[in-house]
Amino acid sequence: MFIAAAVLIVVLLIIGYLNRPPPAPKHQQELPPVPSAAVPPRELHVPHVQGALKIDGELDEPSWRSSARAVFEKQDGSEARPYSDARFMWGEGVLHVGLYAADHDIVSAHVPADGPVWQGDAFHVIFSSRELQHSFDIGPTGTLTDGERHGSGPWSYAWQSGAKLACDADGTIDKPGDNDEEWVAEMDVPLSSLGLEGKGGERIGVIARRCDVKEVGKPSLESPCPQTPALDLVLAP
Repeated sequence: MFIAAAVLIVVLLIIGYLNRPPPAPKHQQELPPVPSAAVPPRELHVPHVQGALKIDGELDEPSWRSSARAVFEKQDGSEARPYSDARFMWGEGVLHVGLYAADHDIVSAHVPADGPVWQGDAFHVIFSSRELQHSFDIGPTGTLTDGERHGSGPWSYAWQSGAKLACDADGTIDKPGDNDEEWVAEMDVPLSSLGLEGKGGERIGVIARRCDVKEVGKPSLESPCPQTPALDLVLAP
């Protein structure tokens, strides 16, 4: 009787182990924390774009000089090194996002769209509106993985944002030992994909993280990865 009960317990434990949920992907385990009520998001007013933009990863149009900007910080609140920033403008139903990363050794993840971009150098950007979140993981070669989740549920990568993305690098990607300088991502996100109507005064939360690795799949050179403060973007009228 005792042996039979013991065997049954072992069998049940094995079944439970085999049916356990899979571990969360690395980037889900390292998501930027949701700001608590004691640390309210920083309000950032997003201006209208002035003139046409070419999505080429350059950020050289005059409008970008007056864009809203947030600098990435270390956990103690000091400015991160190497330097990174996020820039925002809007117009014609689109949120224009610019991401700048100084980087002495640019590493890509060698994955297709909607793959684990975060295994290489990457930006991870989350937009939040009520219980809905949208994530954008961006690598230096212009690979985008976008996802959606409700509340604290799992991310769905079947969701497609319709975002347009271009990246530009000053250096040689995936060539270790040389001296790269920087890489830049320029992205147009349809406001409707974030649940916005594209009207002045609308708000959406955002927080961005930039992880810099030495080798594909290895931990970030700095942990936790530098990130922007939690932001409350306000579309200018």
